[in-house]
Amino acid sequence: MPYSPPSTVDVEAAQPCLVHSKQHTAKNRSLLATGPPRLRGGPSDAFLSCVICVLLKYLIGVALSALIIGIVAAVLPVVFLIRLCLLLKTTIQGKKCMWRWRNSTCHIWYPLEHPENPESLAVFIFHSTIDLIDLCTHLSEAYQKRGMEKFFQMHNHITELARQRIITLDESQTKIETFDDLHHFLNRDSPPVTTDQLPSQLTLIPNFAANQRNGSHSLCVLRHIVTEEEPFCLLRLFTAFSRPPTSRDKSTFDVDPKFTVPLERRVLFTWYLSQKIAQFIKCVFVGPLSLLFLLLRRRSPIWKYLSPEADRSTSIRRNRDSRHSDDNQMLMASPSTFPSERAFFWGQMPLHDELQRSERVLRSPSIILYLALIAGTLRKHFREQGVRHPPDISCSFPYALRERATVDHSNPCDCVLLPIYLPTGVEGCIPRIWATQRRMSNAVNGCLPMTLKAARTLMGVTFTPRMAQRIFSSFYKSCGVLVTVVKAKGEPHVQSTRLQSALLFPSLPPNVNIAFTFVHCGTETMLSISTNRACFPQPERIFQLFEEEVHNLVDQLSLRLMTFAQATVLPPMRMSPCLFTYQGGMSPSPVISEARLSVLESEAVEEGDEMMRSLECLLQEVQEELDELSSEAVEGDRAHYIDKLKDLEKRMGVFHERLRERIECSIPGSCKIGFDATRASDTIASLLETYRQPSPSVTGRRFSREFVRTDSLPRKFSRT
Repeated sequence: MPYSPPSTVDVEAAQPCLVHSKQHTAKNRSLLATGPPRLRGGPSDAFLSCVICVLLKYLIGVALSALIIGIVAAVLPVVFLIRLCLLLKTTIQGKKCMWRWRNSTCHIWYPLEHPENPESLAVFIFHSTIDLIDLCTHLSEAYQKRGMEKFFQMHNHITELARQRIITLDESQTKIETFDDLHHFLNRDSPPVTTDQLPSQLTLIPNFAANQRNGSHSLCVLRHIVTEEEPFCLLRLFTAFSRPPTSRDKSTFDVDPKFTVPLERRVLFTWYLSQKIAQFIKCVFVGPLSLLFLLLRRRSPIWKYLSPEADRSTSIRRNRDSRHSDDNQMLMASPSTFPSERAFFWGQMPLHDELQRSERVLRSPSIILYLALIAGTLRKHFREQGVRHPPDISCSFPYALRERATVDHSNPCDCVLLPIYLPTGVEGCIPRIWATQRRMSNAVNGCLPMTLKAARTLMGVTFTPRMAQRIFSSFYKSCGVLVTVVKAKGEPHVQSTRLQSALLFPSLPPNVNIAFTFVHCGTETMLSISTNRACFPQPERIFQLFEEEVHNLVDQLSLRLMTFAQATVLPPMRMSPCLFTYQGGMSPSPVISEARLSVLESEAVEEGDEMMRSLECLLQEVQEELDELSSEAVEGDRAHYIDKLKDLEKRMGVFHERLRERIECSIPGSCKIGFDATRASDTIASLLETYRQPSPSVTGRRFSREFVRTDSLPRKFSRT
């Protein structure tokens, strides 16, 4: 049919259809641009209520701040006038002034301490023996160092003062040679040794066998209380009398966490100043309201449940319907007697290297990891005591307010205790770490640290030290757990003897039931546990639960913590001959002669040795070929390169399959490990997959997945 152009009549007839199609296309385009219809509109009522609550909080905070500032402005002139009169009076009479203002407080756990027994305890273990006379010389020199001499200006005989405070343990009465003896010595019922006239005492135990293979060690037990005349903590006193091997080295400690500035002040001074102004405004507006919330915070009811009175009532109530005799019920309801109020236990942190790798994998510092592990430990303990769904409990930890300064003899440990809720009500190890990260970020980045420091300074100016400490401790009446993380920088020495490990036990007030102290020194971390015997009569059980929690975390991160060497090397195995199954229809005799047993053992040992030799040879060949592939440059055709990788993977897969069949044949019953062997093969395949991936540069060097993951991290996380 020949083509004919459209006429005017046809165009006019099709005009409505074209207009309709254009409108439909425009409508579809508008729908595509706007997206699907929303079920909810713009700003909802929930958003509006959140804004109103925030504004109301700031308004209440401003009103409360104005009230407090008015009271302080009215009271401070009167206080300064009274202090001036007292200062003139004491100066004329030649007496000591009662009120002494200090710029910073050198007390890690201020204001938490027991009113009747305020002494803190520290145990320092050294690699070799220490002489008593040299230790007295070191202590007398420590009292004359910069930053410490102002506290001992009134003493004329510094050497005699040092001799009074250092004693040697009388081995005729108490002999301490092992950790069991030390545990019994620290947990015995004894009155406080230190007083206001004698704030510190150092007990030297020269021949302490910490390790039988390395010979005898020296052990120093330091008891110290913070007084008005000597206002410094245990760590500062130890750094004073320690003597490094060279003059350039310094014995210092770091309290984790500490105040940090994300950017350098000299580079972005304007940003730093604006951040300080914003923190000050937030502290003024919301700070007093935060302190009011701390005062109104109630103590967790779980501590009342774990008290001795609650234990007696609940034990009778649980066994009311059970068939127990009257004597048995009286035995369960009888109160227990303990030699002292506090119980001490300590131990070395398990899986130290794996925990450091976990910090890099989870992007969390050590304090967050320790808080999450403690939350899991207490959750298990509460569930053992019958609390199936334990609530979150309040905890406090020292927060260093100094950015770069460390604790030494010239710098005090200017810290405040920050309260935080431990996620003991959260199920799962990794979710507890996430919950701790969120709560730690809110506590550290908020206005509470500056508010607590300002409140402590105002109370120190207004009241006497004892009264200010008593009032300031009311902010922590709901805290039942105390966690401290201390890291020794460098290698602290005393008399050219290196410090091996340290233990710290703070003085616990009645409201704090358990304290965890982590001291990182050298290549090991020691965990010290101080408990209230009424709630935690067995601190060793708490340490066992903590070890289980650490192993649980490492097991969950095992594949991500595995290095290439660990993925390709299997531990040596020695199978017992009794586990081998007998082939054939006859069942083995229940009695096996000793000669036959020795023959079976020798055959098993020979086969095991042959298997281990073949394993070592195979792994050595694979490692050499992988090193050769990593070092050479790949140019042009990569077929030979890929074929060699496939051959290596095939050889490793065959070896794992043979090893799996051998072990499954040797284990009776349904104890199969096919899944583990398959997982090992998959791990090796995933590790070798990196070598197959094409690199951006042809001549670039290839690395394993372990090094790729380490190099991709920020610099602060990539350091081992």
